[in-house]
Amino acid sequence: MDQNNVKTLAIKPLTQLLFKPPSPFTAGIFGPAAIGTTLSYPYPSTISGLLASILYFQQYDTTTTSYECEDYRDVKELLEYTIIRPGFLKISDKEDYNIYLNRDVFPKTTTLVEKIKQVIKKEQNGVNGKTLEDIHKEITSLTETANGAILAHRSRISGVALNRSSKSVKTGYLYQLERIEYEPWNTQLTIYTKNLKLPDKKYYVKLGGKQGTAILEIQRTDKEMSPFIYYQEQNTMRWLGILISPALIRINEQSLQTLKEQLKYDTFIPNSKKLSKALGKLLLNETKPDIEASVIYVPKGESSLGIVNPGWCTARNIPREPYLLIPSGTVLEIDGLDRKRVEDLAWQGLGASGKLGWGTTILIEI
Repeated sequence: MDQNNVKTLAIKPLTQLLFKPPSPFTAGIFGPAAIGTTLSYPYPSTISGLLASILYFQQYDTTTTSYECEDYRDVKELLEYTIIRPGFLKISDKEDYNIYLNRDVFPKTTTLVEKIKQVIKKEQNGVNGKTLEDIHKEITSLTETANGAILAHRSRISGVALNRSSKSVKTGYLYQLERIEYEPWNTQLTIYTKNLKLPDKKYYVKLGGKQGTAILEIQRTDKEMSPFIYYQEQNTMRWLGILISPALIRINEQSLQTLKEQLKYDTFIPNSKKLSKALGKLLLNETKPDIEASVIYVPKGESSLGIVNPGWCTARNIPREPYLLIPSGTVLEIDGLDRKRVEDLAWQGLGASGKLGWGTTILIEI
């Protein structure tokens, strides 16, 4: 990896923020009961869209140029060879990173890795059903306690819809919106990037819904991939992968329906081997036939496994094409991955549109 191409983005919120999930308001309800919820960490489409918009205004004369492409191509063409790896937070005066595991409690990466290694070390026979269940318990416990964690606090504001043609209030169209702020106050969202063609400087940016604002600071980094990859003393070629940003899978309708029906009943699926391997293969995009992966745990939280439209296509003024979303906090077991290729996989991400930030994964050698 050429470290000269690696930059970190530090997003420092100036206001409360709203990160809408890919879902509408409460269906069929008006008045104060209609609630727009917020995620505690933005989807990758929000971050890639932010960077693409900065590049757009730097590269194009918006008064004379019409730049519209189908679906994700507008963002992809602007970002070109850029790779985005979100999912991290940190306190601005600290070195430790915290990670997003689909809840509003963000544990320290080092704490999570150490607890998982301790669980695996207890089992003399290697990774088995009991080991995986203990790992599941450790992850859940870390996302339920504030010990050493960064927190996202929610608050609600009330609003009323407007009739744009008459410039008056729509009778009865009240609603509430959630917004978040982080504790400690000097928390920043941290994103790793590679080949980002933006200068190292600070930007004042709009972020998320309702015109939230933040400072975006871009700077080069000399750090290695330590927030992503954690090695054992010996090369085992076996890894646990933990998603810290959601992953997307583009599959046919029949497979999608089967996966949805099988997974909706339980969050822990150690006995569904065929299904687990099918998901793992789809997440690897079938580009590495000598590597096997199985999804062993799908968490409950802010997002859930299901069909989503990840963002809006402004060119066609419709939602983007649907995908199967695998939420952050999902755990995979990966076999056959040697150390020479682990860094490539960490940068590539899992699933579709990995370069745009989807499928960022912490990899722990076991």
